[in-house]
Amino acid sequence: MKLLASGQYEALSDRFFSTEVRKNLSSLKLQQVWESFTAAYGEYGKVDSLKSSRDNGRYSLSGIAVFAHGKLTVKFTVNSSGQIQGLWFTPYEDPQAAPELALPAGVTEEAVTVGAGTSHPLKGILTLPKATGKPLPSVVLVHGSGISDLNEAAYAYKPFRDIAYGLAEQGIAVLRYDKRGYSYPQEFMGSAAASVTVKEETVEDAIAAAALLKQDKRMDAVQVYLAGHSLGGMLGPRIDADGGNFAGLILLAGSPRSLWEIIYDQNMRVISRLDDAIPAKAEAAAGVNAELAKAKALSALTEEQAKAAPAVFGAAAYYFKEMDQHSTAELGRKLTKPVLVLQGSDDFQVYADVDYPLWKDVLKNNSLAEFKLYPGLNHFFVDYDGAGAGTPDEYNVPGMVDAQVIKDMGRWILKQSR
Repeated sequence: MKLLASGQYEALSDRFFSTEVRKNLSSLKLQQVWESFTAAYGEYGKVDSLKSSRDNGRYSLSGIAVFAHGKLTVKFTVNSSGQIQGLWFTPYEDPQAAPELALPAGVTEEAVTVGAGTSHPLKGILTLPKATGKPLPSVVLVHGSGISDLNEAAYAYKPFRDIAYGLAEQGIAVLRYDKRGYSYPQEFMGSAAASVTVKEETVEDAIAAAALLKQDKRMDAVQVYLAGHSLGGMLGPRIDADGGNFAGLILLAGSPRSLWEIIYDQNMRVISRLDDAIPAKAEAAAGVNAELAKAKALSALTEEQAKAAPAVFGAAAYYFKEMDQHSTAELGRKLTKPVLVLQGSDDFQVYADVDYPLWKDVLKNNSLAEFKLYPGLNHFFVDYDGAGAGTPDEYNVPGMVDAQVIKDMGRWILKQSR
């Protein structure tokens, strides 16, 4: 971390990275990633709360990287030779940061296992409304990008908890669960990361969650819905087509575009706000455009070539190639079932002026598609207009999913299930 903070990227790579990591994470890319962190979080200070574990000769370490305006969780694996095999930075999830929220009166929760009997069982929670005497409509919550627990805890938010409680109050059962990368991080690091796709990361487990609800006698098996946030919204049509077979889809801050295209836009919007007098601005833009060129070239690569190719925007090239083979837009155009697209106008990760109208175009022939745009809400559907608005700083201010969004979700589900 000291080498990163002092700009000694090549020294860090030469001294500590394994050959494979060096191949997939160049010194220039490492510099770009680090500078994006300091642009968002301010000057780096120190690492707190170091923890380590050992498994089959490999060490896993994690800590909290403290910056002037926020924190990141840093995780890495080290082999028996002392070489770093995997390096991850994720938003810091402070268990005390999100507002406390009591379980609503009459609502109960029970522990469940998604994927029981498989190689990747996942801890889950089923939130249940008051008994009604008839089978319940239910919802599977599907996470966004990154490593997420069952609350999709990020910064000072716990959006999936908020949604689960709010929908249960309206008579709808909700299943949320830890993401596979959260429960099995070693499978998403080092050499294993080169062949991981969203199928293993998200799709398979969402389908297993749907099956769990359909097998539960308390649920109405033909009224199981998906509510996917961000990447989960993007993957909603694929999860449905690959075996989820939902009664309907709720797509929260998703996009029908390619993921690499969204990441490019996110990077360029950050760079555009920099002072033109800063020499690093042009260099950063050139680096991002170089990543875009690599992303556009993926379609011409075979699967094996993509698995061996350098990383694109910090992720394995094959991850993006495999996603593009299951186009969200193409799958979306085939949908004939109910779809509800929700978007916040102040979202600076998925855009109300780009992605939201694209959904309307993709779903224009689906008479059962509905759309709602919420003024003032961000990517997590939290209303915030204070210091740091429009930057990741706003996520560090405790907030909850807007109540109207959850009411609209519930009313839409109940309307379909009548």
